[in-house]
Amino acid sequence: MILMEYVLKLDKGAGNLLTVTELGFVTAQQLLLKRDMPNKIGNKRLLPWRHHALHAGLWLSMTILVNVVFDFNIAVPIHTLFRSCNIVSSVVVGYYFFNTLYTKAEIFATYMITLGIFLGSIGDMKTITSNCCTGPPWESANGEAAATRWSIGIGILTAVLFIQAFLGHIQDRYYRMYSSSTVSRKALADEFMLYSHIAALLPMAFLSSNLKEHWDILVATTPAFTLFNIQIPIGILMVLLNNITQSVCISGVFALSASCSPLTVNITLSARKFLTVMVSIYWFSNPWTWMHSMALVLVFGGVGLYASVKRDGRSGIEK
Repeated sequence: MILMEYVLKLDKGAGNLLTVTELGFVTAQQLLLKRDMPNKIGNKRLLPWRHHALHAGLWLSMTILVNVVFDFNIAVPIHTLFRSCNIVSSVVVGYYFFNTLYTKAEIFATYMITLGIFLGSIGDMKTITSNCCTGPPWESANGEAAATRWSIGIGILTAVLFIQAFLGHIQDRYYRMYSSSTVSRKALADEFMLYSHIAALLPMAFLSSNLKEHWDILVATTPAFTLFNIQIPIGILMVLLNNITQSVCISGVFALSASCSPLTVNITLSARKFLTVMVSIYWFSNPWTWMHSMALVLVFGGVGLYASVKRDGRSGIEK
């Protein structure tokens, strides 16, 4: 997140470029580095095409909408704040659509963590907005049109929350359906990751002009160092480092989803997201507010409470 934030400070329109390079990097890693993987393109698949089509479709929709939403007057703090509700959406989808039961302690921990991330995001938003003179989007000259556009953006964010929740629960169901003594959950996770990233890359071909425009902007940034008489721009270096860190991150997420319940995965990712925000505050010398202190107590208190709830190593019981 810090590397991505650094790139966006250099070029705020580089979101699509970051997404494409990350997808390409992870796909190449899966195809080239894991040569012994039994589920490459052309080899026998572990899951039927219809399951991959559903999973890849949800992944692709989420990937596109996450980038599109910034065109609807949605600021980064609002984006982060809204995405902090992914734990709640996971519980709602799990209960109503996948017949999963949760204990009162798990639900209470869920709300603690969500409130903590919510407060941390508001603290960041107050810090950012206090340093500028602009108000909400509907206070502009075209207030009504801006408010309508902003409302559409909020609707898109809501859709992303529930798509992400469905994706997690569908993955969990497929793991339970197809894992066996001969097929490990890790192998299924690798196959999910490969096919979903290939599917997400396909529509990016229509963004070639946008990608070239922002690639040229980053190429023109200040050189970071010289390698074999070639100057490496700081923007390109940060994109590469972001790809490496995101590859490690996404591999960890898929591996985690293969061994834990969707709610556990979301809580783990939310705690990681909060830690990243804390590091970002220190790294970019942003002010620490009382909201951040409250958020710290709530997030780690909620994580501790959730971790203390033992249920055969997994959260959520199907009805």
